[in-house]
Amino acid sequence: EYYGCFKYDYCDNKADDWLITPAFYLEAGRIYEFSYSIAAGHTTYKERYALAMGVAPIAAAMVTELVPPTELEGDLSTPLVKTVTVKPATTGNYYIGWHALSDPSQFMIQVKDVRMSAPMASGSPAGATDITLERDPVGYLKMHGSFKAPAVDISGNTLTTLGKVTVTRE
Repeated sequence: EYYGCFKYDYCDNKADDWLITPAFYLEAGRIYEFSYSIAAGHTTYKERYALAMGVAPIAAAMVTELVPPTELEGDLSTPLVKTVTVKPATTGNYYIGWHALSDPSQFMIQVKDVRMSAPMASGSPAGATDITLERDPVGYLKMHGSFKAPAVDISGNTLTTLGKVTVTRE
């Protein structure tokens, strides 16, 4: 509760533990973006994890690899914000699991800000690229920026039209 996150803590043994989400109802033929923030507890310790998806909330069901075994660099002040594309083969409940894989006697892995997007059709535009933002040189509360509108859809196919681009902030 103190950290406001999910946390895998120090262990004398090689890590082989899972954090598995509640079910997400996903539809076949749709594309979803699953995002999260993950960090190692300290730069001195080399933490490792993988991310997988399955149709039951148990380790043996986590058979669809979303992120291969990956070493985390940095610490809690430099979390990695990761977004993966999820394309379910069939409609139904899916679970996503983080698999702690660190060597013995490491420190901590922290996971937070877990989100699943609304379903997107395969022809939806991909994100903008070459985004630049600069604060106002005079100091007004505004920004100046530019970007390239998407040229492909989220499946990688060339877009023939793009109705509009909406810029928002969180």
